[in-house]
Amino acid sequence: MAQKVCGTAHQSGVHYVWCREIGERGRPHYHLAIMLNKDAYSSLGMFELGRNNNYNRVQEAWASALVLPVASASGRAHISENPVYEIHRDDPAARADFLYRTSYICKVATKVFGDGLHCFGASRA
Repeated sequence: MAQKVCGTAHQSGVHYVWCREIGERGRPHYHLAIMLNKDAYSSLGMFELGRNNNYNRVQEAWASALVLPVASASGRAHISENPVYEIHRDDPAARADFLYRTSYICKVATKVFGDGLHCFGASRA
């Protein structure tokens, strides 16, 4: 976004990891971690529908995946408390905090294996 608006940020790819879990009621749900360059995307923005920010991009993408209007899908993509981690190359503690937080998606108890569906996925770059 910063590069597009004022030409200051470096090229930035989007990297992600996701997992599919089966909840107590037998219904699938997903967890997603998105990794972005802070110089290009500095925050999620205000959690208010209709704004031009990353929060709304997530809401719009999930609504599209569910083939629902954004207003009808509101609340189906939950943003966790403390969702942003700023990790610098020379900060192993921040990297460890992020890895600890995202390791939550690796728990085996809520995964179903052998049903022909993937439980995990990630960007490839």
